[in-house]
Amino acid sequence: LPDISPRLQSLNRRLFVPRIADTLRHDAARPLIVINYLPLASSLALMEQLQPDATFYHCVNDWEHDPYTSTGHFKEAELAAMVDMVWTDSPVNYARNAALADNVILMSHVVDVELFARARRAPTEPPARPLCAYFGTIGISADINLLRAVSHRYRLRLIGPVRTPLEGFAADTELIAPVPQGELPELLRDADVLLLPYVRSVHNEGVTPAKLFECMATGKPIVVSGLTALDRYADLLYLCENETEFMTKIAEAVHEPAARRAARIACAEANSNERRIDDIEGYFRQALAVAEQPSPATTP
Repeated sequence: LPDISPRLQSLNRRLFVPRIADTLRHDAARPLIVINYLPLASSLALMEQLQPDATFYHCVNDWEHDPYTSTGHFKEAELAAMVDMVWTDSPVNYARNAALADNVILMSHVVDVELFARARRAPTEPPARPLCAYFGTIGISADINLLRAVSHRYRLRLIGPVRTPLEGFAADTELIAPVPQGELPELLRDADVLLLPYVRSVHNEGVTPAKLFECMATGKPIVVSGLTALDRYADLLYLCENETEFMTKIAEAVHEPAARRAARIACAEANSNERRIDDIEGYFRQALAVAEQPSPATTP
């Protein structure tokens, strides 16, 4: 049940968590490793009852400022202190957790490079009116006003679930419903520029979109606003502060040198699924090695 009140938390601890823990313990082999994404009372209780050999908190959100959640019931400090290691996806999430625990690392998202490489195409003559594409949830975190403005100057394709009213967009704006990930490259291949337009908010300061390296793997230029966590990739992206700059950067991006495209693809390859699996396996071994060390002998 949602952990939004003491009563519901109590029901979870007494009824649901023990049953789930019993089922998982029965099915699980050792060593048992738990990766916890949710700093909630029930999630912490489940992790504790499983008695794992190694534990990790993968922090991919600034929970207290998330506009989709209610605040006041998160236990991030407690979770960070319980686990062997904390993985964070952005500088903001890293800084917050580094104040709570010692073993905190910055670990970026990953990408299926081979899949999104299918969206690449040979360079062509820059079009007079580029096709811009955005994929992902079209909701309160996306800068709808900016997307609307783009639609009236350039061609625009929006791919994904629409969670907020879309009014005043140009008549030729393409709206494509959510598709399986495997179909995305085909919808991105003819795009000239990819967009990451986010509203400026406290929450978005800590957001590193999971699709960042998917965009990079296509090789296409990426125009960004509202995501200060991406400043560390400034040499690979087109970072903008306002609408005027956003429009200008789109026009500029289609004339970029080939070296910038190659650098984005190299960055995506450095964050491939395969490479991250190797990293994570190393972290598993590190945590398990510490857990297997004998406790210091006590003096009588």
